[in-house]
Amino acid sequence: MKKRCQTSLALLAAMTLAPVAFADAPSKTRTFGFSPYEVETRKIVSERLGAQIDPTPQGKTIESIGSVRLDVFEKRDFLPQFVLSAVNFFHATSRAFVIEREVLTSVGEKYDSLLCDETERNLRALPQLSLVLIVPLKGSTPDKVKILVITKDVWSLRVQWDIGLTSGGLEKLILQPAEINLGGIHHTVGGTFVYQPLATSLGLRYTVPRIGDSRVQVTTSGNVIVNNPTGSPEGSFGVVSVGQPLWSTRTEWAWSASAQWRDEITRRYSGAQVAKFDSKLTPDKDGIPDEFRSALVQTFAGVTRSFGWAYKNDFVLSFEATHSRYATDDLSSFNPVAVADFERKRLPVSDDRIGPAIEWRSYTTDFTRVLNLETLGLQEDVRLGHWLTAKLYPVSQNFGSTRTFLGLFAEAGYTLPIHDGVVRVDLQSTTEANDREVLEGVFQANTYFASPRTPIGRVVWSAQVLDRWANYLNTTSTIGGNNRLRGFPTSYYFGKDLIASNLEFRSRPVDIFTVHFGGVLFYDVADAFDGWQNLHPHHSVGFGLRVLFPQFDRIAFRADVGFPISRTPTPDVGPVSFFLTFAQAFPLPQFGPPTQQAGTLANLTSR
Repeated sequence: MKKRCQTSLALLAAMTLAPVAFADAPSKTRTFGFSPYEVETRKIVSERLGAQIDPTPQGKTIESIGSVRLDVFEKRDFLPQFVLSAVNFFHATSRAFVIEREVLTSVGEKYDSLLCDETERNLRALPQLSLVLIVPLKGSTPDKVKILVITKDVWSLRVQWDIGLTSGGLEKLILQPAEINLGGIHHTVGGTFVYQPLATSLGLRYTVPRIGDSRVQVTTSGNVIVNNPTGSPEGSFGVVSVGQPLWSTRTEWAWSASAQWRDEITRRYSGAQVAKFDSKLTPDKDGIPDEFRSALVQTFAGVTRSFGWAYKNDFVLSFEATHSRYATDDLSSFNPVAVADFERKRLPVSDDRIGPAIEWRSYTTDFTRVLNLETLGLQEDVRLGHWLTAKLYPVSQNFGSTRTFLGLFAEAGYTLPIHDGVVRVDLQSTTEANDREVLEGVFQANTYFASPRTPIGRVVWSAQVLDRWANYLNTTSTIGGNNRLRGFPTSYYFGKDLIASNLEFRSRPVDIFTVHFGGVLFYDVADAFDGWQNLHPHHSVGFGLRVLFPQFDRIAFRADVGFPISRTPTPDVGPVSFFLTFAQAFPLPQFGPPTQQAGTLANLTSR
């Protein structure tokens, strides 16, 4: 344990070798051309405007900034021509000022490709847009240039949805009817419907990405959870947040404040049924439902000061308060020995923590722009270079916390381009200790490799190791099904530790009436377990389909069919499993503390 305890300190010591202050140099973006869909779009728009693309715009005076917002459905799309006008009538296309206000340069300034690249990245991050291109056009004189922003909205008046359909039945269905581009100004108003076998959530939400001309964002949502068999409320969740992000690489200040809660019965589903817990300490099948009551409340307020341009150093000062309670229902009808084992292995520890935190982040703003990595047929931006994080957070009973300890989160990551492929390695360590012992100790390693594209596709490999070597809060992970081990029921294996390796061949997409289709072959190896002496890797192979409708989203629809491979028969595991959902099975790992990656407590786990 002493060696493991030194992991955070070793990572932190390595960070001190990196300079805290860097020269204010510009960032860089590596590009590898456009997809056929994007090339066709540039040609269609420039011919429509009777304009010529300027091949050498750098340094020329910007004469004008304009935009072309393409209809959601165009003549080249899959809809019959006679219905195009009628369908587009019900969509509020993004207004010109909403798009053009995101451009990080102005008329009269010199054209800078770096600022245009960053503008494209910011626009692609908006959920209202799928296709984003900035095209420099020849100006009225040779020393002038015009900036043209080409965007394509996703269908705004729609039902956003996600599905978890397994071989055992429907495990999750999320429907979010919404207008995500209210009046063409990118406000979102909508409802939420989340179905699971034993509970359904209903709620409302409203999001304002920018208040007036400011960069202040506001998000609100509230939801009630209803028990399906009884029809009675069994919980609720929601969030209220306001803040101003680091909206460009040269933004110096950011701030945010939020309050969120989630009160529910937490259930582990496997094959669309509540999983049963069977203790190894008893001779019989116990059949304890794997569920417990959880109540979580979290508030946060923080301010960020950012330095640099190509090399960033952010310093975050925040104050956080978290309240969590966990309890089982009446389990008196089950074997007391099995109940005690269930609570020891599956029930998290209730905890209150209140205190300040200070965090330092160092990273680069260099990017590589690739195709056919996470999405299909649309350019994607991947951050390159180093990422270093150190977060120190003292927690004291004097402020009302359950315990007194000092916490340290440390992270070191690096992303290296390989032509139009990437390699990313990320190491994270969390240590929470008092003057007597280490209470929480977590080490996590993530690797991701995407080969350069070949004429038929690319190979993608990802691996993850999670070691909770001190686990006071009794946190566990699950794996199976949609979660890295396809071919097995969802969340079939659980434990405090986890290991996974996923290998895929992803074909190049085929464009049929602007709908993109791709195929995958995969091999998964993974296990979730308690203690490395209990590691028993499980294997599965299979194939899948990826489909992208740029009229509706940047995220690909996924259908996978998996076949378990095991030397010995595994109970309750059929010869084949299938899953329908969105996004890749193992996306590119994101940098940042785990709480930031996981999202808020009120996150619906939807796309």
